[in-house]
Amino acid sequence: MDTRVYTEDVLEVLKGHLAKKAFSMRRPLFVFLCGGASEKFHSREMVADLVSRHSESETKNVFCVTAENIAAMNVFQGMDLLLQEALIADVSDCILLFCESPGSFCELGAFTALPTVRSILSVAVDKRYRGSGAEGFLAKGPVADLEKASPLSPWTNVFYVDPLCPVTTPDLTRYLLAFRSTVQSEPRKVSQRKPINNVTTGRGVYEVNVGSFVLELLDLVNVLSPICGRDLEEVYCRIKGSSRDKLRVLSPTIENNFRQYDYHIGYESVLLFMRAMKMVRATERRGAEEDILSASFAPLIRLEDSFMFKGANDPDFKRVIAQVLLRKRKMGVVGAKDVYRRYDR
Repeated sequence: MDTRVYTEDVLEVLKGHLAKKAFSMRRPLFVFLCGGASEKFHSREMVADLVSRHSESETKNVFCVTAENIAAMNVFQGMDLLLQEALIADVSDCILLFCESPGSFCELGAFTALPTVRSILSVAVDKRYRGSGAEGFLAKGPVADLEKASPLSPWTNVFYVDPLCPVTTPDLTRYLLAFRSTVQSEPRKVSQRKPINNVTTGRGVYEVNVGSFVLELLDLVNVLSPICGRDLEEVYCRIKGSSRDKLRVLSPTIENNFRQYDYHIGYESVLLFMRAMKMVRATERRGAEEDILSASFAPLIRLEDSFMFKGANDPDFKRVIAQVLLRKRKMGVVGAKDVYRRYDR
């Protein structure tokens, strides 16, 4: 960690503003879209476009994400596809699965078999399969189970859509465009899935759920960008009272459904995951070998509210963040001259 920038005074102010049990209703919300291959099926593209173009406050800071880039970047090396998607589910606030290909049918069966994932799963099915006379795996299997569970959870829905243009389905568009209200109606359930973690075990290991960890890192990148991956990890551990060798990232989905699975979620994998999900931009140093820890990170998702910190508008907090940015500018840190905070204006 560059102690010329991140002095003890800076770390103490950040630590003093940590939110212990806070839950931000304005934090980013993530809708994980699953379905057939994107070059053949365009459902997910249409939904993502609908959400991104809608200007109402309901969809502000709501982001649609997919798994293609995750797989292409081989983020979670050594893990099979189901476990990769279990981790994505931990970060996501809901999953919307379009049943439009053999692969998506398999995903439907796998997701509905996992209680943690099933509780936030909605599916979009060809409207031809609607009705008591419909036959086959979709109508009589997982879809029927989800329809029974639907009244119990606002995140569990079955939408019968026109597969060529699903966004013309009123129920689906209402669900997407009112998603933040849906989350706000169940704050306890959501905060339980993504708590602010301050758990230190008897062995001195600091445990954090991956969904919370991603949001906290995104917070730090917004506050301290540009920041290299190595400094980001060190600052996080220092203000949390831990260290790199004592940090353990947990997946609630794997913990609850694959207890026999000995998994490891490395910090570097989380950074790659965030880059693949287009939460952050990573800029490699010129002439340096590709190394995610030495890359400089800046946010692609701008936060309206802090998930990790309380009192982020307090004078002492704004002062030290301004000091950090000024030091980086004087040192010629790449990207620092292009960063302007709200309170710089």
